[in-house]
Amino acid sequence: MPVSSRFGRAHLPLLLLAFTLSIGLWGCTTDNPVITTNPDATPQPTPVPTGACALITTADAAALLGEPTSKAYANVGRVDTFRCTFANAKTSDLKGANKVVVEIDASASAKENFLNGRSAAAATPVPGLGDDAFATTGVTGDIQITVLKGDKLMSIHLGVAEVVYTPEQQAANFIALKNLIARVLPNV
Repeated sequence: MPVSSRFGRAHLPLLLLAFTLSIGLWGCTTDNPVITTNPDATPQPTPVPTGACALITTADAAALLGEPTSKAYANVGRVDTFRCTFANAKTSDLKGANKVVVEIDASASAKENFLNGRSAAAATPVPGLGDDAFATTGVTGDIQITVLKGDKLMSIHLGVAEVVYTPEQQAANFIALKNLIARVLPNV
């Protein structure tokens, strides 16, 4: 007797699914190794960083932080804004992590955002970078330099968790950030 007439046509898909699953289960035991990569496959190139992650390297971030920096986490914000966080963290949860954050704002409101940031913060003018630039310092001495270049805003923030910077460290960090921004600003 044909399967479709014995069980009815409505049950045929369920029967096929059960049969397929049972074949799959027969071949699965905990003794079988799991192959995660094909050893004969052609190696794939590492993706080239783009956006804010392309402006500096992990070596640049490591030099600023004074420790190895192995990861760059790209975070796309609102339209035409890009953020990249460089850190040596085991997860993408970067709360409290030592990090360098690079931001690019190429949105229609970038210039307005720059002007608002400069006037709202205790900003210190930074001559010689872009069309206009300012620096802000956090309560622990962490520093951010924000630059306006044409209609784009670019900033780099250096922050190490649980560190209170001395005035000498703040001055050194400021110079390091300013030099790095001067080097990468033509690429913005």
